[in-house]
Amino acid sequence: MKKNLLKVIAAMVITGLITTFSGCSSEQASTSSGDKEIKIGTFGPYTGDAATDGIQSRDGATLAVEQINKKGGVIGKQIKLVTMDDQAKAPESMNVVQKLIQQEKVTALVSGSYSTPSKTVSPVVQQAKVPMVVAYAVNPDITQGGKFVFRAIYAGPAQGAAMAEYVVKRKKIKKGSNT
Repeated sequence: MKKNLLKVIAAMVITGLITTFSGCSSEQASTSSGDKEIKIGTFGPYTGDAATDGIQSRDGATLAVEQINKKGGVIGKQIKLVTMDDQAKAPESMNVVQKLIQQEKVTALVSGSYSTPSKTVSPVVQQAKVPMVVAYAVNPDITQGGKFVFRAIYAGPAQGAAMAEYVVKRKKIKKGSNT
């Protein structure tokens, strides 16, 4: 169930990102191959302890891009997905995001990583004016302080409140533990 949910979320994020930002780019980001493709960068934990989550996110993004490209792409351009492994580590996420922006010249980013790596790169993304959609991270601070970072999932406090309400109202559980 969790694997399928991650794939669905990643596919929705890529689709939304591509259609929303296909006409936007920073000064340094551009389409490549003679303006015949749009580069979207995605990063997440593809190796290490968190690889299962990152791989599912990457696979969902890849599937979305394949489906969009089969239908002719976006505004006549094919999407090229550039993936990089951050191992769910903040320093590595900074490295890969800088590579995606500066070397790969991506038009937009999708973070398939956790809260700490996503929060770490948010200021870089804001400064570069490259839109980023956070597909998985729940820390509420990630989207604060700028207009280029978006989320495709509810922040942690909203998820916690919804779960608490569900447990109390639907499951009729009156006592709980936080351990």
